[in-house]
Amino acid sequence: MNDRTILSYAITFLGFVLSIFSMVFMLRGRPMAGDRGSQVIKYKGLELRTNALLMLLIVSVVVAVLPLGLNYYLSPSAEQMQKAAAAVPSSLFIVGRIDDQEGKPIEGARVTLLDIDGHELDHSNVGGDGSFAFERHLKGPGYRIKLRTEKDGYRPQNLILGVNDVNFPSVLIPASKRP
Repeated sequence: MNDRTILSYAITFLGFVLSIFSMVFMLRGRPMAGDRGSQVIKYKGLELRTNALLMLLIVSVVVAVLPLGLNYYLSPSAEQMQKAAAAVPSSLFIVGRIDDQEGKPIEGARVTLLDIDGHELDHSNVGGDGSFAFERHLKGPGYRIKLRTEKDGYRPQNLILGVNDVNFPSVLIPASKRP
């Protein structure tokens, strides 16, 4: 909930409390303190005779309904929010390290970045410390990519990464060993 929504709920609650307050006095049939009899409201040729109690009821109903109505009118729809999210380009930063089973970095391994359909987007050869890094612009919410790590003599490993996925270790296992 944002601040505007909380404020509109608070004002609406106040309006309902005022409405109940004025309804209690109306049902009791007694005048309210400060009520000086009937009043006349004029607006563009319209003349309305009322008392303070009825005016309090009218104002409190308006105060109760108006904030929620404005909040509904001013809030973006789900479709507008999806369009806004799709319009904002987002980036995915991938950094990692390729190790063997003993935790030592593997030099010369190849890291390939693919889209989920298997089309190559980018590739890199790992240096002596086993680390690699990629930056990729995402096509939209829910976009996922595949990260393939491989080296001769080791079994290739595929990782599927999404927007909030972090810290996946890539450990290459020699091709002759079974897990």
